[in-house]
Amino acid sequence: HDILKSLPPAPHFELIFVRNNLLTYYRPPEKDRALEEIVGSLSPGGALVTGAHEKLPDGFTGLRAAPEHPWIYVKSG
Repeated sequence: HDILKSLPPAPHFELIFVRNNLLTYYRPPEKDRALEEIVGSLSPGGALVTGAHEKLPDGFTGLRAAPEHPWIYVKSG
């Protein structure tokens, strides 16, 4: 799915993997827009899994890192 061209195919995912792509190769503002769309499609309590060496952009809100797995982020609310 190309997140920059259309909305995600379903509105309520429990788990989304974005390893080694979005946070590594996309540049702002595309990265920010795509990340907002992805997080928006997560259900509350759903998880976003990134690569072990990837981090969310500074100041990004709405997700909290799982303490035992810093590359897994859980959606608030």
